[in-house]
Amino acid sequence: GAFKKVALRFCKIFGAFAATATFATFVFFAALASFATFITFASSSTTPLAIFYYTESERPYTSVAANIEKISVLAPQSYGLDKKGNLHGKPSARILKLARKHGVKIMPLVTNGNFNKFIMRDILQSATAQKRAISSLADEAVREGYWGWQFDFENFNARHRVRYSKFVRDTALAFHE
Repeated sequence: GAFKKVALRFCKIFGAFAATATFATFVFFAALASFATFITFASSSTTPLAIFYYTESERPYTSVAANIEKISVLAPQSYGLDKKGNLHGKPSARILKLARKHGVKIMPLVTNGNFNKFIMRDILQSATAQKRAISSLADEAVREGYWGWQFDFENFNARHRVRYSKFVRDTALAFHE
């Protein structure tokens, strides 16, 4: 539906831009395009969405618990992909329980390890790793009832921008089959 159209539009724009971008502008516009895509979805809501980016420790948990009624989307940074496309990590059971109890949507971040450029290089150069990553992300989202994913892939070479654009497009298409 609407998400698929916006995701495909994002991929076409991003892919065309990525073919001529420098690394700095590539990173800036990738972030801008991701935010613009999110805003497109948020604008269809009558109430603005409030995202809480979450890392696991006591202080952020206390903050989420104290402000849970104001949070629309919880975005825990708790997943990563390895070079073979395997998904690792998971938010704590207590934060998931809290979010679900209050009807807060969950949209985790997934990273390339600790922003390891070699992990993204290996994934983007391997169709098998990409298929494994896409399948793992889709399976985990369905199993856990996630609202979506945020790709937080950083520090990889701009030479891979066309492959990255294709990976994003393939992921969006797989998620909406």
